[in-house]
Amino acid sequence: MALLDTNARADRPDQVKTRAVLIGAARSIGVRAVQGMLLKFLVHKDRLDDRALTSRVLLMADGIGVNAFVRQQQAILGRPDNRPFLGSIKCPTVIIVGEQDALTPVKVSEEMHGLMPGSRLEVIPDSGHLATMEQPEAVNRILAAWL
Repeated sequence: MALLDTNARADRPDQVKTRAVLIGAARSIGVRAVQGMLLKFLVHKDRLDDRALTSRVLLMADGIGVNAFVRQQQAILGRPDNRPFLGSIKCPTVIIVGEQDALTPVKVSEEMHGLMPGSRLEVIPDSGHLATMEQPEAVNRILAAWL
């Protein structure tokens, strides 16, 4: 199993409120606009001016659309705290996180790694939440070596 820039915890109350605001904003101003506001949390600060990258992120938002965005947010809102179950995972697992991931910080991945015996933790320098888009070669190297 590969876990990339993810979180086993349930949302905190402040995160629940933020998701409600995001859902409302997506419905009123559109997913592209919301994703544009979130870029600073999604990509490393040095890539905010990378038009090729940010354009791809915004095009993905267009492709997802409002309804799917709302479903994604609702699914995350319904996510339970899965930390108690991490220790029961027996399959080989790699946890990959961008070093500057603002949404799922390294400490969250370190926590999961600590709760999963035998897991491997890989931190990708100069990367935010979208490690597969920001540092695809690094992600691919880690996955290839792990496999």
